[in-house]
Amino acid sequence: MVPWDAEHETWDTEAEERMAALMARFKAADLDGNGVIDRQELQVLLERVGDGEDEVPMHWLTDEDIGEVMAQYDTNRDGVISFEEFVRMAQDNIFLTGKLQEYSKAFKAVDAGGDGSIGATELFRLFEKLGNPVSYDKLVKIMEQYDKDQSGSIDFAEFLRMFRDELLDLQQIMEFIKQRTAERESRAAARAAAAAAEAPPVAAEPAGPPKAAPKLLPGGVNLFFSEEELDAVLAANKDKVVVLMASVTWCRPCKAFQENYEKAAQHYSDAVFLKFYGNSNESTKALFKDRLKCRTTPSFFFFRGGQIVESCTGAVTKRLETNLRKARRSCPIRHRAAVNNCAYGPDGDKEALLWLKEEDLATVA
Repeated sequence: MVPWDAEHETWDTEAEERMAALMARFKAADLDGNGVIDRQELQVLLERVGDGEDEVPMHWLTDEDIGEVMAQYDTNRDGVISFEEFVRMAQDNIFLTGKLQEYSKAFKAVDAGGDGSIGATELFRLFEKLGNPVSYDKLVKIMEQYDKDQSGSIDFAEFLRMFRDELLDLQQIMEFIKQRTAERESRAAARAAAAAAEAPPVAAEPAGPPKAAPKLLPGGVNLFFSEEELDAVLAANKDKVVVLMASVTWCRPCKAFQENYEKAAQHYSDAVFLKFYGNSNESTKALFKDRLKCRTTPSFFFFRGGQIVESCTGAVTKRLETNLRKARRSCPIRHRAAVNNCAYGPDGDKEALLWLKEEDLATVA
C-alpha cells in the first residue's frame, strides 16, 4: 500500500487519518463489496462531489471520460480499480472536493443571464476576473471541448467537467462571488440612500436583456457559438450598430487582426462587436456558409435594426472603419434627445477617427 506522503519512512497522525478517510470512501464506492471498483462504480464515484456524499442528479461524465480515467489508473489492466490505484487517483486530485451547493452557487454567479447556461462571453469574463485571461483561440478550444451538445453555451454538467479537469479553482470562484455580492450590496445601498434623499424614489436599474440574449461586454468583442445567440443579440440591440466578424480558427490574417478589432470595439463602444468561428460547430457552419455566404476570412457584417446594411472583407483597418461609419449613418435617429446622447445622427458622425483621415471621409457616403 502506498502511503500518502511517500517520501517519509513513517506516517504521522494526519497521514493516517487521510488514509482512513480514503479507505472509507473507497468502501462506499465499492457498491457490491467485492473489494474493487468496476467501471460503473467508477462513474458513480467520479460524478459525486464533496466527500462523496453529494450526488449530482445527472450523468455529467461521458463513456469516453470514464474510459480515459480507467486507462490512466488501472495500471495492471484488469478492468477494475484497486485501493492502491484509488489512492493514486486521490493523490492526483481528480475528485471534486467542494460541496455540491458551492458548485451550484459558482455556476449561478457566472451565469449572468440567469438562463441556466454560460455563454462564451461570460466564460471569457470569468477567466479575466480570476486573473487568468485566455485568448480567443483558447476560448474556442475550451468551448469545443466542453460544449458537448454544441448548444453554444456551457450547462451545469459541462461546468462540472471543467472543474474536474482543473481549468477552474473553486476557492477563486467563491472569492469572485463574494466580490460581486459586495458590489451589488454597495450599489443597492447607494440606491436606497438616494431614494431616501429625493422624491420621487430613484427608479430601480432596468432589467437586463432577455434570457435568450447572452450578456454582452461593453467596449469589447463578444464571442458566440450559435446562430440563435446571434439572432438574440440582434433582436435585443435593434437601436445599435452590431458588427460581426466571421472567421475560422486557422485564419492567420484573422488572428493578426484581432488586436485592431478589439481597438475598434473600445473606440466605438456604442456599437456591439461580435465574433464567431465558422468551423466551431454545425450551427456556426450553417451561419457561415448558408446564411452569410462567407467566401473569405475575415468577413465583416454591419447590422442596423437586425438587418445587414454594410459588409466588407479582408483584414484592413480603414475598410472596417469606413463601413462601420457608413452603418452608423445608415439609420437616422428620429428624436433630438436621442441624438444628443449619441455620437451619430442626422448631423453626421461626430466620433473621433481611429484609422481614417479627414480626407477619407469622402468615401463615407
